[in-house]
Amino acid sequence: MSQHQHHHQQQQRWSTHDAAGYYAQPENAAAYQPQNRQNSHASVISARRVAGSQATPEHVYSHALRVGFLNYLLQPRKRVVVTQPAPKAASSSYSSSASVLLAEFSSGGKSAKLPKVDFVTVFQRRLEGIVIGREPGKDFKDALVKRTFAVFLNTLIDPERRKVLSKSRRAEDMILLFISRATGELQSAVQTGGLVGVTRENVGLLVDRHVALFIRLIVLCLKDNGWASGHAELVNKLSTLESRMLVHDKNLVDLQTSTQQPTQITEEVPLSYDVREMPYVQTVARIFRISLTQAQNDINRNRQAWSDTIAMKELKLYGARIHAGARATLTADDFDTDAGYDRWKAGELEYIPLMQEAMVTANPGLASIDINGDQVNGFQSHTDGAEGIFTFIPPNPREYFRILLKMCFDNHAGPPAESESEELFPPVLSYEELSLVEACAIRWRIPMFSRSVLTLSLIREMYAENRSDLDTLDKAFEYHKAAVTEPWEDWTIPDQTLQRKNLSSFYDNILRELYHAVMQCFEMKPPSLEEYMYILTNHLYPDPLFSAGKDLDTFIGSVKDGLKVRAEEVYSGFTKDIPEDRNEWDMYHIVELGKKLIGLIKRLSKKFPEPILGKLKIDFITIESIFPAFAEDAENIIKGIFRSSQEKGEELDIQDAFDMYQSLIEVRDIHDQVIKADFPFDIEQMIQDFVWRWLANIDKKVIEWVDNALKNEEFKVKIENGTMANDKHSVSVDDVFRSFTQNIKALKDLNWADEFQEAKFFTALCKSIGTGLMYYCEKVEALFTQEMDRVTPEQEAARNKTQKEKLLAYFNSKEKVEPFNFLPETCVKFNNIEFALQQLDLLERSINVERCAAIIAKHTPVYQPKKQSTNKYLFTIKIVEAEDLKACDINGFSDPYVVLGDEYHKRLAKTRVIYTTLNPRFDETVEITTSGPVLLTATIWDHDTVGEHDYVGRAPIKLDPHYFGDYEPREFWLDLDTQGRLLLKISMEGERDDIQFYMGRTFRALKRTERDMARQITDKCSPFIKHCLSKQALKSMLSPGISIASVSSYFSRTGFGSNRPQSMVKAGPTDDEVAEALEALFTYFNENFEILDKTLTHDALISVMTKLWKEVLATIESLMVPPLSDKPSNQKPLSSQELDVVFKWLKVRFPGLCLALVSF
Repeated sequence: MSQHQHHHQQQQRWSTHDAAGYYAQPENAAAYQPQNRQNSHASVISARRVAGSQATPEHVYSHALRVGFLNYLLQPRKRVVVTQPAPKAASSSYSSSASVLLAEFSSGGKSAKLPKVDFVTVFQRRLEGIVIGREPGKDFKDALVKRTFAVFLNTLIDPERRKVLSKSRRAEDMILLFISRATGELQSAVQTGGLVGVTRENVGLLVDRHVALFIRLIVLCLKDNGWASGHAELVNKLSTLESRMLVHDKNLVDLQTSTQQPTQITEEVPLSYDVREMPYVQTVARIFRISLTQAQNDINRNRQAWSDTIAMKELKLYGARIHAGARATLTADDFDTDAGYDRWKAGELEYIPLMQEAMVTANPGLASIDINGDQVNGFQSHTDGAEGIFTFIPPNPREYFRILLKMCFDNHAGPPAESESEELFPPVLSYEELSLVEACAIRWRIPMFSRSVLTLSLIREMYAENRSDLDTLDKAFEYHKAAVTEPWEDWTIPDQTLQRKNLSSFYDNILRELYHAVMQCFEMKPPSLEEYMYILTNHLYPDPLFSAGKDLDTFIGSVKDGLKVRAEEVYSGFTKDIPEDRNEWDMYHIVELGKKLIGLIKRLSKKFPEPILGKLKIDFITIESIFPAFAEDAENIIKGIFRSSQEKGEELDIQDAFDMYQSLIEVRDIHDQVIKADFPFDIEQMIQDFVWRWLANIDKKVIEWVDNALKNEEFKVKIENGTMANDKHSVSVDDVFRSFTQNIKALKDLNWADEFQEAKFFTALCKSIGTGLMYYCEKVEALFTQEMDRVTPEQEAARNKTQKEKLLAYFNSKEKVEPFNFLPETCVKFNNIEFALQQLDLLERSINVERCAAIIAKHTPVYQPKKQSTNKYLFTIKIVEAEDLKACDINGFSDPYVVLGDEYHKRLAKTRVIYTTLNPRFDETVEITTSGPVLLTATIWDHDTVGEHDYVGRAPIKLDPHYFGDYEPREFWLDLDTQGRLLLKISMEGERDDIQFYMGRTFRALKRTERDMARQITDKCSPFIKHCLSKQALKSMLSPGISIASVSSYFSRTGFGSNRPQSMVKAGPTDDEVAEALEALFTYFNENFEILDKTLTHDALISVMTKLWKEVLATIESLMVPPLSDKPSNQKPLSSQELDVVFKWLKVRFPGLCLALVSF
C-alpha cells in the first residue's frame, strides 16, 4: 500500500466524528447561562466558524508536526569538547535554554504557588548567607555564583519589586527575574574579560548553570522549612526543571578551571534536521502511524515555512491581533460574558511576552524580528479557510486538540508515565505523548479549561464504550479540578455546553451501571458501590453545571422495583427447604428460615450501611419486601405444627419452641424498626403455653432439686479456714440457688415482649422458688434439731438408772448438769440459712420484684370482687404464754415447751424450752398453710434432760377459713385438759397470686428458721448457764459445811466470843474464790465460742453471742428479783452475802452486764 493510500484510509476512518456535534447546546442550556449577551447570536457565530474550518486527521498531523519541529529548533544545542591547538581558539556559540524550559514550566495553566508565609523574606536570608559565604555546599562557594546572586539580592531589596513577588507567590516570576539579572551580569563579566575561556557566544551555558543553582536554592528553602510536603507538586516541577538545566554539565564550579586549559573548548553541534534527533516528531509519527521517512520528507519540504522566525512573527502577530481586538483564536462572541473574555485576553497578553522571551533566549537573533501595522490590519479582512491565518496555530485549535488527544488515546502504544503529579493526566499515555499534547496546547493557545473539558469528553466516550473504568474517571475529574482555576462563567460557550453534556452522560452511564451493581447486592460477594457513589457525590453533584433533573426519582423508583423483585426471588429460594407436607413441618424450619433472613439483612446492612443516592436503603427495601411474607408463612406453619401435634396427641418440645420464639422476635424487632405497622400475628399469644408448661415442670422438680442437693451433703465449709462470709456455707445451698439462678436467667433470656405476661411468669417462678426454699429450710432445720437433741454418753447412762438411783442422785446433789458442746456441722447449717437469705435478696433484685408487681397492678382492673376464689390460706399463729401449768419436776416447777400438731399427729411447730417455771412466756410465731378447715392440737411437754419428757397438758383449736373470713386477728385462751391455760394469737391471710406475697413468705420462712436455730443454740447453753448461776451455786460457795452464823451465835451465848477480836470473824469469799466458782462456765464458753467463731459467719456469731449474753443477764436478774407477773411469787430474796457474790460475779466476770444491771 502506498503512503498516499494509507493517508486516504486514515482520513476516512478519522472523519467519522462530527466536530460540530460537540458544540451543540441542549434545549435547557440557557437556564445555566448568565444573560449578559445574546446566547443565540454567540451560538450561530460559533457554529458558523466550526462549519467553516472542518479539521481532518491530516490537518492535525501537519500542525502537530510543525510543533514538534519547532520544539527541535528551540531546544538547547548539544555541545562537544574539541581540542584546539591554539589556546585562544574561539568557542562555538550557545544560547541559554532557561527561558524555554521556564516557559514549559509555566504552561500548566494553574501555577503551583509558593507558601503563603513571607517566603521572599526567608529566601532573602538564604541569599545573604550565600553572598557572605555562610551557605554550606561548594556549589555556592564559587565567586561568580556569589556575584550573580548578589546582583539578584540587590534587586530583591527594592520594595516595589519585593511587593510584586510576595503578592504573586509564583516561583517562575522569581526565576525569570534571576535569568534577566544573571544574563546581564555574566555578559558584562565577559565584556570586561573577567571570565577566562567564556565568550559572548557560550555564556548561555553558564547562565543555565547559575539558574539551576538558583532553583536548587528555592527547593532547599522549601525543604528546610518543612514546606515540601504541602507543596510536593511545586518541588517536583522545580527539581525536574533543575535537572533539565543541567542536561549538558552538572558541575557548576569547575567551569573556569576547565576553560583555563587552552587546548580544551566546547563547541555547539550544528542542526542536522534529522527526525531521529526530534523526539516530538517521532511521537507525532507514532501517534498518526506515519513512517519516519514520510515525516522527514514533510519536514524537509516545509523547513523554511516552519522556521522559528515564522513562529516568532506569528506569535507577535497573535498578540497584536488580540491587543487590537481582531480575531485570533477566540473572540468576545465565544464567551458568555464580557468579563470572561476580558480575563482571558489579559492572561494571553501577559503570557505571550514570556513565550517570546523564551524564544529569544534560545535564538537571540529572533529579537530583531518585528511586524508592522499593515500586517495586523491586513489580516482582518481575510477569510478564514481551512489553513487559517497562522502557520503554527490551526484554524480551529479546539477541534484540532480534540482530534490529537483522541489519536493519542486510540493509538497509544507505550508505557504510562510514572509521576505523582496530576499534571501528567491522563496516566494511560506515555510521557512523550503527554509532552507533545502539552506543547501543542501551548503553541495553539488552547485555554486550560478547554483542554480539561475536551479531555473529559474523550474519557466520556471511552467510558461509554467500556474502554475506561471508574478509577480513570476519578483521576480525570481530579485533574480537571486541579488544572482549571477559572470559574465556569469565564469559560467559552462551547466548553460550558460540552461540560454539561459530559456530566449528563457520565451521570446516565454511572446510574445504569449502579443499577446493575445494586441488583447483585444479594450475592455472597456483591460488588462495591462506593466507587459509583464517590464519583457522584464528589465530582458530579458539586459541579455547578450538573443537573440531575427528574430522572433521579425515576431511577430510584426503578431500583426499588428491581430490588423488591430480587428480594422476593431470594426469599423464594430460602423457602425451598420447607417441606410441602404439613405433617413434616417442624419449628426448626422457622428457626432456620429466620436465621437466613436475619443473616441476609445483617450482611446487607454491613455491606451497604449508607443510603444510595441518599434515598435507597437496600436493607430497608428488602425488609419491606419479604418480612411480611415471612410473617404470614411463619403463622401458617406454626398453626399447622400445632394442629398436627394435637392430631397425633404428642407434646411439642419446649426448648424448640423457645428457639423458635427467639428467632421470631428477632425478625419482629427488625420488622418494627423499618415497617411502620404491627407484626401480622401475636407471637407471645402462640408461645405462652410452652412457658407455662416449663414453669409447671420447674414447680414439680423443685423439691427434687433440694433432695438431690441434700442427698450427699456433709455440711462442711467450702473453704477451710476461710475468712469471707461466702466461704463458711456448704455446697447444698449453692446447688439449690444455682438451679434457681439458671432458670431465672433462662426466663430472662427469652426477652419476652409482653411485660404483663413476663411479670406473671416471674410470679409463678418465685412461687416455685419459695416452695423449694421453704422445703430446704424444713429439711435443714430438722437435721439441725436432730443434732441439737442428740444424747450424750452420760445422758444415755443416766437413762438406764432406776428411779431410786435417780432420787438418790438428786437428793445427794451428785448429779451435775452436763454442758452441751456444738459441732461444726451444726454451725454450717446455720450459715446455710443465713446465706440463703442473702441470695434470696439478690434474686429479688435480679428479678426486680417491685417492677413486676407494678406491671401486674397496672394491667389489673382497679375494681376487684371482695370474695376471691382461692384454695390456699395462710394462718399466722403466735404462741404467747401459758399460766398455772402442772409441776412435773421434784423442785415444784416444770421446763415447758409447746408442740403444734395436726389431726394426723404430724408435728407442725415446736417452741423453745422455758426452764423452771409454771408461767412460761414463749412469744413465738409459726405460719401454717391450709386449703380448708384443719384441727390443731397444742400440747405442752415438760423437758427432762434424763428420761422421757413429761406430759403437761393439751388443748385443741380449729382453724376454719370461714371463721377468719374477715381477716382480723383474734386471741384465744385455750384451757388445758389438766390444769392451766395457753394464750394463742391467730390471724389469717388468703394466699394471693402475687409475687411480693410469695417472696415475703419465703423471706419470713428463712428468717423464722434462722431465729429458731439461734434460739436452739441459746436453749442448749441455757441449762448450764442456769446451773452455774443458780442459788445452789451460791449456797455451795457460802456453806461448804457448818455455817458461820451458827458458830457465832454459839460463842455469843456462852460468852467465849465477847473478847474475841473483830478481825478474827470469817469474812465472805474472796475475788479469786468467786472467779473460780465460774471457771467451769467460762471454760465452756471458751471451748464453744472457738467452734462458733471458726464455723459461723461474723453476723451469725454476733447474733448467737448476743442471745447468749442476754440469757446470762436474764439468769442473773432472776436471782436478784422475781419475774414480772401478776401472779404471786414464792421466790425468797437473796441474803447480803449472796448479793455480794452476785455483784462480784458481775464485777469480775461480767463487767458489761454489771453496767447493764446498774442502768436497769
